[in-house]
Amino acid sequence: MKLHVGRVVLAGLAGAVAMTVLMRMAPLMGLPPMNIGRMLGSKMGGNVALGWVAHFMIGVALAFIYALFFASRLPGPGIARGAIYALLPWLTAQVVMMPMMGAGFFSGSAVAAAESLMGHLVYGGVMGAVYGVSDSSPWPRDTSRPGALRGKAGARPRLPPGAATAKPNTGASEREPVGPLHNQFTWPAVAQNLHVTITANQMATSK
Repeated sequence: MKLHVGRVVLAGLAGAVAMTVLMRMAPLMGLPPMNIGRMLGSKMGGNVALGWVAHFMIGVALAFIYALFFASRLPGPGIARGAIYALLPWLTAQVVMMPMMGAGFFSGSAVAAAESLMGHLVYGGVMGAVYGVSDSSPWPRDTSRPGALRGKAGARPRLPPGAATAKPNTGASEREPVGPLHNQFTWPAVAQNLHVTITANQMATSK
């Protein structure tokens, strides 16, 4: 499987940005504020900037894990695959990371855990949509839609070596008619027949 590194990095950053925007808008939705940079920075000497850098680096790292091990194994379009995959880092964060940061299992609150779940689903959905569907996906494509078998960029399916390509029947033969009938209707033949006819008429009149 070919790994598109640039697309993976872009997908990870896009997902992290979407998650950050949602977390910053949480108070507007009646949810408690969640400053991810400050939470991570508290374990880095209180440096909030390093916390934000770590947040985006984690987003890219999770995108690489998704591209390498999950993109070709999960069902559905890219946005659905990413959202399903996001359940794994969310569960890991709630069971491992949050207790390490002193918040307890599942953030010590059902509301905080639900807010974190929303953030991870948004991250996964955006990340999966940007990365797209892996070319090596084992799931069959939908062949009921027109052009589904054409592959990328509308390319036509390849024919096996030696297979002949049939030309469309336009209703008329491409070969020119041959034989005596064809010769009778050429301009030299018409002129010759006209000359013979005129000569015969003159001879009949002179008699």
